[in-house]
Amino acid sequence: MGTKTTTPTTRNPSAATTPAAATSTPLEGQVALITGGARRLGSAIARRLHAGGATIAVHYRSSASDADALVTELNAARTGSAAAFCCDLLDVPAISTLVAAVTQRFGR
Repeated sequence: MGTKTTTPTTRNPSAATTPAAATSTPLEGQVALITGGARRLGSAIARRLHAGGATIAVHYRSSASDADALVTELNAARTGSAAAFCCDLLDVPAISTLVAAVTQRFGR
């Protein structure tokens, strides 16, 4: 009987073929509008997307100080990469105004 050889496998084949992916910023040039982004889960999402290279629009309704603190933190890491926007999302017509303000600020 012959010897059986096995080929090593990877759990994530794309990671094996693209080692630079771990150090790149895949979201560079993208803008993320994060509703409720000033606190708790929203701020964690904002930080993660920002670390991936995205520009962050932090939406808040009444947490202005939290939003400002997060924007200051993100802009300290990458100048001009974050801004805060106030909007009551229960006011449906105001949502298009929010999107327009983000688009005007970041150009997309």
